[in-house]
Amino acid sequence: MIWLKRLIINRKKQFPKGTAFLIVVLPYRYQISLVYEFFEIIFEDGIAGLVGVYFNISDNNSIIEAECAWIIAAHLQGRNLAARSAKKMIRFLSDAGVTTFVAHCDNRNIQSISVAKKLGFELLSDNGCRIYPKNKEQATESCFVLKIRGI
Repeated sequence: MIWLKRLIINRKKQFPKGTAFLIVVLPYRYQISLVYEFFEIIFEDGIAGLVGVYFNISDNNSIIEAECAWIIAAHLQGRNLAARSAKKMIRFLSDAGVTTFVAHCDNRNIQSISVAKKLGFELLSDNGCRIYPKNKEQATESCFVLKIRGI
């Protein structure tokens, strides 16, 4: 069983060895009004990773969409933790009224693309570009969208 624990961001927090952190470079449209929510993934005896969202907020303070991210410690990858955890987070947020979720995945990251597809995200485009700030590396990325109906 996995648990999601709401995370209060603390730069001094210790995460499992081998955990890679995602540095999200958001397009300009996301930098105007930004609210985020992160959850630690608790599995077995500790923190397995993170799932989270950045909310794109309109001028009238309604949520336009939620940009999803997931990251799992290297030694725990391949156990379906990202998909199971993101599914719980999406269910929680859709119950609160969020209807549109997006995910951007580096095209080389087959595991992340697989998570998006398992969750029911549909490919919107596969020719986006991302730049990793640390080393200025450029990569192509895919954009996926999930629309929740019936809310």
